[in-house]
Amino acid sequence: MKLLIQFSKEVNEWFLIEFQGEIQSKDEKLSMKKLGELKISQEGNPTIQIGNHLINGNFIKFKKPLIVTKKIKEEENTKYEIIAIIRNKILFDQRPKPILPENVQKNLRRFPIKIEIMKLNKIKIEIN
Repeated sequence: MKLLIQFSKEVNEWFLIEFQGEIQSKDEKLSMKKLGELKISQEGNPTIQIGNHLINGNFIKFKKPLIVTKKIKEEENTKYEIIAIIRNKILFDQRPKPILPENVQKNLRRFPIKIEIMKLNKIKIEIN
């Protein structure tokens, strides 16, 4: 079987985003909805904020690039057009960190806590 593959006029470079775990939403479909805000620091470290959670990620370069194709059917022939190349992915494999609004962070009181484990598996907690 022969496959006719051609480059489109404009080949974009995309990157893949991979999450460990599951993204849940109250809405039935997440398609075409804003998931979060992706930022890349000056050092090149990606982070994504989803709601009140911040997740750190890493760039990973593929050994062999991936291509994104579009199938085009013409009478008896089928050809594939390359519309993008994927050379890197961002892997978000860490647990999300909760983000508190600045006004809440400023008003938080920090308490030194002393925890003692006593006999018979009892725990004594003192808040100063």
